[in-house]
Amino acid sequence: MPISLRKLGLGIVALAVLACAPAAGAGVGLGGLVDAVLQKGLDGQLPPHLSLVLGIGKGNSVAVKQAVLREGFRVRVFNVSVANHKDIVILHTNEQTRTTEAYLVSSAGKLRTAVSYEAGGQPQVMPPNQARAAVAAEIKFWTHLGRRGAPAR
Repeated sequence: MPISLRKLGLGIVALAVLACAPAAGAGVGLGGLVDAVLQKGLDGQLPPHLSLVLGIGKGNSVAVKQAVLREGFRVRVFNVSVANHKDIVILHTNEQTRTTEAYLVSSAGKLRTAVSYEAGGQPQVMPPNQARAAVAAEIKFWTHLGRRGAPAR
């Protein structure tokens, strides 16, 4: 798992963060969501190898603010770099298959790079068409979460 996750209350944390950004999905970009995560998000670190692969670190951990949501065996994390708020990393981990997809996007929601990897494996750059479709679904998920409340369980 690329990030140490707090298991208790993650859904509550994500919803509390997103409650501060009711209009995040209303316009173009992720500005409202980014602001809410920076203000209310959990402190976290992107690991050195992921930061390096995504091109936002030089082999060092990157401090982030994050919103985390666990849905069964799936964990979604919306990360905003503390040093550069334009570096947004969205992670989607499947704990059953031990796979993670990581998307580096701009604050306007534009995909910059995307990788996927299995725990302990080397990251693979995702094909552009697959990456664009997947990140669009992730952005839709995060921007609509605050407006629709908790996902069905």
